[in-house]
Amino acid sequence: MSKTKKSFIILPLVIAVIITSFILSACGDKKAKFNIDSDIKTNSNAIISALTDKAYNKLVAADEAHILTFAELKQELSNPEGLTNYYVEIGSVENINKINSISLGGATFNQGADFMFSIGNNNFVKDKAFVVEDNKLSVAAPIIAFEIVNTNKISINGTEYDFAISNKPEELQINQTPTFLAGTNKKEDNTISAVENATNQFDVTIKDATEMLKFMPKNADVNSSTVYLRKFTNAQGNISYGLTKAEGDGAYGSYVVGYHTDFSQIQTAQYEGKNTIDLYLVDGGMATIVLNITLQNPQE
Repeated sequence: MSKTKKSFIILPLVIAVIITSFILSACGDKKAKFNIDSDIKTNSNAIISALTDKAYNKLVAADEAHILTFAELKQELSNPEGLTNYYVEIGSVENINKINSISLGGATFNQGADFMFSIGNNNFVKDKAFVVEDNKLSVAAPIIAFEIVNTNKISINGTEYDFAISNKPEELQINQTPTFLAGTNKKEDNTISAVENATNQFDVTIKDATEMLKFMPKNADVNSSTVYLRKFTNAQGNISYGLTKAEGDGAYGSYVVGYHTDFSQIQTAQYEGKNTIDLYLVDGGMATIVLNITLQNPQE
């Protein structure tokens, strides 16, 4: 083959390589970016305060779980003044066509996923964990308020971005072994005992779901006005969040397997085994409480 023919073959290849390099270089400049909003913590705490004042225990107590969206909650409460937002804008995205998932603290949520948030009296808000509008990412305030406590990072589609927040709380210590508070429909005695050589870990036998389990912090100033945020992970790994006002003595009270007047109503598979409560005082301490639950039907 002549040198002239070789030149005609090589030249198009060189041009193709140059064009490809230019395209890759141009695409490389368009990196995914996430611009963090600086008022995340302030805005989330404001929404939690509004939910506490306007929504907590404001709906009639339900025998079965009453689940509604945030829009439906506002409607049922006749659109109270101050209860306007459920989501906190945490930043804007650039060059990200679609947000498939976010990870924040100890939780990961896929696009379109709902999450549950207890507002008292067996009433729950169930709505999207996060939404994206006009390239702005907003996350439900209860998730933000709880999950930024132990992290200053958010992961979007597997890529981490830093928050300008550093607020790891002190450890919240639980005073002695929690106690059960008998309900008005009490039928049987539940039992609880501390696990030896372990912090905030307890073996619990449930025979009666009308008894409330009370946890009293010993290194925090609590009273009847104290507000607790809690994240409950049941034995199957399902996560739910909740807002709870303290009992009259400042303790955190929980029906750990849900409130039921009959044992047969308890979803045994959900709770039999290791359950975890992450308990947080807003701008205060946090405790991780492990409950090894055994369900014992008194009729068997």
